[in-house]
Amino acid sequence: MRLHRAALVAALPLALLATACSSSSKGSSGATTTAAAGGATTTVGGPATTTAGGTTTAAPAGKAISFKALDAAGPITIAALDNGDIQLAAFFTSDGTIAAKGWVVLEDDKRLQPAQNLIPVVRKTKVDDATDQIMGELMADISLPELQALNKKITVDKADPADVAKQFVTDKGLLKAEPKITSKLTIGSANFYEQELVANMASLVLKAHGADVTLKTKLGARPVVDAAMQRGDIDLYIEYVGSYLAFVRGDDKSPNATDTNKAVAELNTLLAPKGLIMLDPSPAEDKDGLVVTKATADIYQQR
Repeated sequence: MRLHRAALVAALPLALLATACSSSSKGSSGATTTAAAGGATTTVGGPATTTAGGTTTAAPAGKAISFKALDAAGPITIAALDNGDIQLAAFFTSDGTIAAKGWVVLEDDKRLQPAQNLIPVVRKTKVDDATDQIMGELMADISLPELQALNKKITVDKADPADVAKQFVTDKGLLKAEPKITSKLTIGSANFYEQELVANMASLVLKAHGADVTLKTKLGARPVVDAAMQRGDIDLYIEYVGSYLAFVRGDDKSPNATDTNKAVAELNTLLAPKGLIMLDPSPAEDKDGLVVTKATADIYQQR
């Protein structure tokens, strides 16, 4: 189970969804799409628990956006998007299916969703300039297309997360000996594949630089991993900016949630008394998103 968020449409009223889908947006491929501009009705597919369904009256220019209750980014939703039964589907933006299918993630240019960049949380006593630099180089290499492709290897191609992580850091030239570090670190992860993947990346890179690393994956959901951090059982794990901010605050009301830099600054203020610090985030975000097929993106970018 993923660490964060409910499904996209559960978090947004259909009226907001209409605004997001009808705006001109750049997908992860760089294409600009106008997903709701061309037909009488655009259908969005998502989990059955998301909403009761129906048609919103908030779509622009008299166009309607309807919701079809399907599964949670599973085979029914995948088939519906492939077959044209729906035009948009609610997915986590780093889902490996997106890479497998060549789909396009619509940019959240209205900032309707919290920023969900992957970001290391570290015990302050375990961080020096060299460790900060090493982790910064790793995170900078994790783009959204790369993360989608890595997750595809795990979920579609059935590769082991540890093997996928090793290939990635090797290909990126991240297994360097310099700068040298001698710290002893325990790295943890939650109990799903993307978390295992990035925890293995961090472990391999830090070990290459000389750190004594113990890796503890599949610890559980966020509260379990956070408790392990608070107890000192682990020293580092990878979080998601917006959902971690809501967890630390105890609510999802932060005005900074949709801005990565502001959210990280707020987190660092909140975490300072706990002896924790956030390092640099990745460009990639694993957030609630809307995807369209490449064919749909190609059609609407021409309009």
